[in-house]
Amino acid sequence: MKKSIFLFALIFILFAQGCSTSKEQTTEAAETPPLVTASALRIETDLDGMIALYPYIVKARFLDGEIQEYQFKGNFSVSEVVKGKVSESAIETREMILGGGEIDKFYHYVPGQEYLLFMSRIRSVYTENDYFVPDSFLILVDKEGGVKGTEESEYLKELKALEELGSYDNVCAHIQEVLSKLPAEENHTEEFDGKDYIHSTDIKEILDRSPYVAEVSIGEFSSRAVDRDGYFCKVITSLKGELEGTIDVIFPKDAVKSEERYFIMLDKPDDGSVFYVLSSKDSVHSADSEEAAIIGEYYAN
Repeated sequence: MKKSIFLFALIFILFAQGCSTSKEQTTEAAETPPLVTASALRIETDLDGMIALYPYIVKARFLDGEIQEYQFKGNFSVSEVVKGKVSESAIETREMILGGGEIDKFYHYVPGQEYLLFMSRIRSVYTENDYFVPDSFLILVDKEGGVKGTEESEYLKELKALEELGSYDNVCAHIQEVLSKLPAEENHTEEFDGKDYIHSTDIKEILDRSPYVAEVSIGEFSSRAVDRDGYFCKVITSLKGELEGTIDVIFPKDAVKSEERYFIMLDKPDDGSVFYVLSSKDSVHSADSEEAAIIGEYYAN
């Protein structure tokens, strides 16, 4: 079965660059450029394996997109939800571009074209809204309800299944049939990849659920990106978890200033990573703020 693209969430967190494209419309046929993307790093699977693996399957119309140094960001309007809970009428997708090939402004999507997307949801402290990471096998849905898949050698099993099913309605019926027979433990239905308290504004909840809480002094930059910056932080007081010395923390852009003190709530670094990330969107508070006083009092009791 295909390798889950959840593995690449940290890559998205660390690299977000920007260079936008226009919203120019075109009706020309889509051609997939020879790029290697994060969602294209696959373990052999088939259409039924994709149905089981991905928590979200939606039919969506591509609106526009932008190319960034390390990723493509696409905007879609949702036409129909086939699997999972997607309440948004419009969604953003992201795909890592790891190298090779010419990059056109719309990547491998055509504005106005509808696609059946197999996706995972990513909930990040560094983005205002959740975004989705689609599989690299795309199913194009035409106006007559016909279907066409990405024609590359790695997708032969998926293409054969599409040919046999023949239409979008048949594909949807097949998806529901597969799901109805799938053992619960094999059906990936998690609603998002990320902490369920990431949007919380209840400071006590965030304190209770964060692995690390500390007062730190912000030092020099360790890394920079368009929407986030890394700083070396000197631990003044470790209030929860074992933090000492200098740690490398990734903050949203302009969230902190060098040589100032903050109370921060952190999540554990991924295996092999040296970067600490914020545990929620409300995990940074100046040392002289009302929230800092609440934190100090919370741990004093």
